[in-house]
Amino acid sequence: MSASIKKYSVAIIGGGFSGLCLASMLGAKLKSNLLVLEGNKRVGKKILATGNGQGNITNKVISADYYHGDKDFASKAISRYTNTHLLDYFDKLGLLTDSIGQKIYPASFTAGSILDVLRFEIDKQGVDVKTEHYVTNVKKKDCFKIECNNGEAFFADKVVFAFGGKSGAGFLTDGKSYSLAENFGHTVTSLSPSLVQLKTEKEKIRGLKGVKQEANVSLYTDERFVASFAGDILFTDFGVSGNSIFSLSAYLKGLKNPNIKIEFLPTYLKEDLAQKLYQKCDSGFTYEQLLVSVIPTRLSLAVLKDCLLNPQDLAKKQKVEQITRSIKSFSLKVEGPCGFESSQVTAGGINTKEICSQTMQSKLVDGLYIIGEALNVDGDCGGYNLQWAFTTAQIAKDSILNG
Repeated sequence: MSASIKKYSVAIIGGGFSGLCLASMLGAKLKSNLLVLEGNKRVGKKILATGNGQGNITNKVISADYYHGDKDFASKAISRYTNTHLLDYFDKLGLLTDSIGQKIYPASFTAGSILDVLRFEIDKQGVDVKTEHYVTNVKKKDCFKIECNNGEAFFADKVVFAFGGKSGAGFLTDGKSYSLAENFGHTVTSLSPSLVQLKTEKEKIRGLKGVKQEANVSLYTDERFVASFAGDILFTDFGVSGNSIFSLSAYLKGLKNPNIKIEFLPTYLKEDLAQKLYQKCDSGFTYEQLLVSVIPTRLSLAVLKDCLLNPQDLAKKQKVEQITRSIKSFSLKVEGPCGFESSQVTAGGINTKEICSQTMQSKLVDGLYIIGEALNVDGDCGGYNLQWAFTTAQIAKDSILNG
């Protein structure tokens, strides 16, 4: 390498949340000896979509129970740096936070606030950030050589892969970057989209597109219960969406014959709802009129169809139990998740058996670190994935500065 070519102490490949967190942590010491390479026109593009644009940064309750993939690896990492560490760190950067339920957000409820404080910190430290530099290859001899799609090459003593997963091709996280790790002998587990809409059987939801309801939604494999979440559910022409569905999708991987059961009117006990409907039958209502003001009209027609009842027939008390059961346990067969382009996160990733959980350093290549979504760990909806990105960045920072 020519003496005129600069060699960085550390190069971070990926300017998403994990990469920017690490850059902000390392910047005070490394300054311009730290390089961040990002393929997009600007860093942190995917951060802006976090939490429906509100920036759900972490959760009040953090444990390995909310993670998938290598749960043991996740547990070891999370036990070292949890939500308290994240909130303390961002408080020092000047980010005010607030919460809705267990979810923690910037006080502005704008994801851009997270990106702003990270970007300001990196700028203040003089970190060298190069956008529109998509990394196509990384080699190592005496040091790492990083090659970009525009023909430029950079050199560094240590390299961090913070390139994300395969979700959201619009953010250049199309899964191609896994090959950078595979070229060093790393393996990648099976991948699937997570925190994503679900495709379901179509006939039972025909006519429901656009209907949105608060509900409890449970996932089953055949009749075995898997998981349940409360939140909104939105019907689409291909299946279901909404926060409750995004949460359930994280548990779908590997299930055979999955189905969901939707409990509408979750604040009503089944017995109380049935009693109300029994009373309405005394008024001489049709089945359609029976459900007026109980659930939305289009949903009531789907329920009656599920019960094989004609909406215009006179309501009979002996059918109330069947109608109530459909409202409180409306079942749909799940055909599978929507694709990676619609998902918020990737389930699966670089095999964590090949990564040291104490340092995030590769067990195969000295000086190579892998953090964030690139690893075979993904979290539930609710701030868990940004927490994971922060945790792994913090562990890598400790190793890089102390190693």
